[in-house]
Amino acid sequence: MKINLNKTILYIIASLFIVFVVFNNLEQKETIETANKPKPYYEEVIITTQVDEKNIAKLDEEKAKLQQIGLIQKLKLKHNQSYTMAADEKNLYILTIASDNLYNTSQNEKKTGNFLEVYDLASLELKHYVKLGEKKDTFNHYNTIEVNDTHIYIGTRNAYVMYSPKDDPFSNRPFKVLENKGHRGKINGIKAHKEYLFVYDEGGNIVVFRNNKYLYMIQTYPKIAPKTKYILEANKWGSLFDVEIKENIFYASNDLGIIYMFAFSQSGSKFIGGFETAEYDKEKNRHDADDIPDMIFYNQNLLFSREYSGLSSYNTKTDRFDFTKKTLYPKKIVYSEILEEDIDITPSTDISQMLLYKDHLIFHEHTKKISVYSFKEEKIVHTFEGVSDDVFDIEVVGDRLFSLGADGVVYVWDLGVIE
Repeated sequence: MKINLNKTILYIIASLFIVFVVFNNLEQKETIETANKPKPYYEEVIITTQVDEKNIAKLDEEKAKLQQIGLIQKLKLKHNQSYTMAADEKNLYILTIASDNLYNTSQNEKKTGNFLEVYDLASLELKHYVKLGEKKDTFNHYNTIEVNDTHIYIGTRNAYVMYSPKDDPFSNRPFKVLENKGHRGKINGIKAHKEYLFVYDEGGNIVVFRNNKYLYMIQTYPKIAPKTKYILEANKWGSLFDVEIKENIFYASNDLGIIYMFAFSQSGSKFIGGFETAEYDKEKNRHDADDIPDMIFYNQNLLFSREYSGLSSYNTKTDRFDFTKKTLYPKKIVYSEILEEDIDITPSTDISQMLLYKDHLIFHEHTKKISVYSFKEEKIVHTFEGVSDDVFDIEVVGDRLFSLGADGVVYVWDLGVIE
């Protein structure tokens, strides 16, 4: 009887153990399946979960604040890093990276690579994505993108430009490449103008294409010789940052603080002048040149940014400078008890990229905010902020502003709030 009782007890224990193992495996399987479910590419401004009343109130307050400054929604991209994008009237084209060595290891991806992601502007749904290549280092190998009416163009750090029809982006391999007759080093940027394409690099060269066919190359350096050898000592070699075209004249800016001007034609472009912005520093006894990272036209004025030196305006009609503003921020003076005098702590303005919206200049400085400067009021009238990472690119489409963060998040802002 005792033996039978022991067998019964052992049988019950074994049965309970089997039930426990089966239940635990089912629970783990459900957890794994839940974790492996793809996250939606689109997120609302604030996503609430089961939280207490205090947290709900806090989230509602944050949501209201973000909406008040103009945030409409945000979009989490398919991959975890992004640096540059382009837009047309229908789509947003974004270069992304799947990285496995982020500081926040929880956001690392198992499979790495460089990708193109295409999103519908109206719905922000992912329409298409394609792997461009492997992620070989910490730098973004595919570093610049441009679109025209028919094609997408992607510039690389290896001096070539890939292109593909917009209706079926980079689906066929090998990818088509524009003819290279002179590019050396990284492609810094691509500018589309009507049927023409201007491709400029870190070596100071501009290659002009028409309907994807090579026309000619322009060497900008040394059309204007820099004022001092310090520029060469500081590793400034004439790398081009931007190109702008107006009335058959195109302007090219570089890291020497120089803007070149060329008369443009299909058969060739003639150098017609330019100007240098380097300023003499008495303490250093030399001319220091600032990078000119971006340019844009506002009526007949060529606006250009200078590294930590604000904004300047060159009047193309009068051939004179209308203004040079070292900073666009309001003056801030505080009293120093140590120095026993007032000191100026107004922040400098280091514009990385700027766009126009009516009579406003929208700019960012690779920080977590975007500023709006009014030409009429001559001051900053609005700031878009609250993003999760530094802004790397912006696009204006209609009355919406799209900002791209390095963490793979796009924010959509309502420009109507600045009216």
